Amino acid sequence: MNNRLLLTTAVYPFPSLPQNEAATDVMGQRFTRGNDLFTMVSHTHPCGLHLLAQNLEIPSVVLEYPRWNQFCREVARGYEVIGISAYPFHLDTVFRMCRHIRMVSPSTRILVGSYAAQTLMALGGLEKFGDMIDEIVDGEGVGHLRRHFGEDPSRPVLQRFFPRNGAGLRYLGKQPKGNTVLLFSGLGCPGGCDFCSSSAMYKRKRIELLSPQSVVEHVSHYLERLPGGVTQFYLIDEDYFRFPDYLLEMRRHIADHPELIEQADFVVFGSVDYIARFASTYGWEAIAEAGVGVIFIGVESRNAGENGYGKRDRADAREVFAKLHNLGIRTIGAWIAGFPFQSRETLQEDLDYYISCYPTYQQLSIFSAFPGTPLHEARSNESKEPDCQFADYHFWNPSSTHPDYSNSELLELTEHGYELGYQRWGACLLRNLDVHLNGVEWCEQSESPLLSNHAILLHRKNAAKLYTQLRTMEKYAPNQEVLKRIRSLTSRYHSIFGAATLLQETASWGSLLLATLYTWKCKISPWSPKTEGFRRFIYTPGAAAPDGSPYVIDRLASLDTTYSLKRLIPKVFGRLAALVVSVYLTKQKI
Repeated sequence: MNNRLLLTTAVYPFPSLPQNEAATDVMGQRFTRGNDLFTMVSHTHPCGLHLLAQNLEIPSVVLEYPRWNQFCREVARGYEVIGISAYPFHLDTVFRMCRHIRMVSPSTRILVGSYAAQTLMALGGLEKFGDMIDEIVDGEGVGHLRRHFGEDPSRPVLQRFFPRNGAGLRYLGKQPKGNTVLLFSGLGCPGGCDFCSSSAMYKRKRIELLSPQSVVEHVSHYLERLPGGVTQFYLIDEDYFRFPDYLLEMRRHIADHPELIEQADFVVFGSVDYIARFASTYGWEAIAEAGVGVIFIGVESRNAGENGYGKRDRADAREVFAKLHNLGIRTIGAWIAGFPFQSRETLQEDLDYYISCYPTYQQLSIFSAFPGTPLHEARSNESKEPDCQFADYHFWNPSSTHPDYSNSELLELTEHGYELGYQRWGACLLRNLDVHLNGVEWCEQSESPLLSNHAILLHRKNAAKLYTQLRTMEKYAPNQEVLKRIRSLTSRYHSIFGAATLLQETASWGSLLLATLYTWKCKISPWSPKTEGFRRFIYTPGAAAPDGSPYVIDRLASLDTTYSLKRLIPKVFGRLAALVVSVYLTKQKI
């Protein structure tokens, strides 16, 4: 076969989540969920596939979210190897894909990777699934494929040409512009939480893919290649603060290139105790000096520490969150409902504690036993794990074994938690502005040149952008208390920056108009889950595209008429509906 390697996601559409949100819309289904009009929408590229393709010396093709006919057409081209990257809830679709490959191209070697592979290994491995799959790649994939194709597995891993992810407000458009680059700096975690798939997949070890110097070099590369086009880097690594030397070295390299943190900041992962331990040794400012702008923090539960979760047995999460917010560092707080130690008497109090942490963004999920984790193994050994469909393996798994709560009750509680955060603190957008203003004030008083001369510029720029949504947030505030917060933040903004510019005021009124049209449209045509478009990337190592990247997008093959019509028709209908409603309301007033 002339075609060596095809890498693909599971065939689209994906199974629906319980809240009827798209699995690829991380902002809508999790981080800003429950924010009413201010719930955001996002799009995500499967960067793991691009990581593989960009680190092989052979040509390859990457398919993002193919529909069935597009996948079948690609398989018919004939490939030596087809690799499918998927999550557990995709597995029914993956099996259908594998059966089709076996029928059409029986000599093709089929590989399945990512968390779907972990699930397959836990449920029987090749002994059970070997009729459909040749290799289950349960672990790091670059080295596996390099060995498969006879390449040097020790070569450095490069990630210099990933497509950008993006997020934005729904009323500003369903296809937000990409401005976030995802980088894999490390895989796995030694923490060993019993419910954690990542820790289990990599055997409680951290595999470093990028050194601190390489992270900064990659960031510099993207900012130079895409000036103004990247504002954030999402650094995949389970807990930066368990490895303080790594973070400190990043800070040293940032100090040599301070202009980087004027343009973008980093989203990293951390745990409450290790963040506090790092700060007590090196100071809180050291975190901001390393370019960190957002930290995903597993609060898990107020009582997690006393129930065996070592990352939560020392520091008070509320104090850690407050310290970070004062610095201008936003937080993504993660909380879990359904731990066995949470009872009807304590669970609501646990949720209230989490909400009191004032997370900038939120993730609320259900305590679930994913195959391959110690929790799943323990439940299986005790015959406590109920039968579960593949489509149900997600953050809101409907197979909870909690003694006091049914799964539907736990799901309702997570929804209540999202609503509670919005009603108490306002939209995540508002909290974001609050923390950026903290950042401006902190940096102005800081003795660190990195913060006072450089990081402050990004806080000021982001605060100025967020200001343009205050008028809309005031118009659609959920209650009087939030309205007071909005007006207080507006006054605070003016006290720091002075009067808004003409451009800001224009954008502010324009956003209010778009938000109003959107609310009218939704009365007739409610919001539907975001749909991802199909893309076909052709990788040819050594033959760079005009922009220097190792791939070109096959625009003709990526043209999806059905997808385009599905996007166009609701847009046209929505605008007509908004026009009809506005004319009606005008007549009523007359």
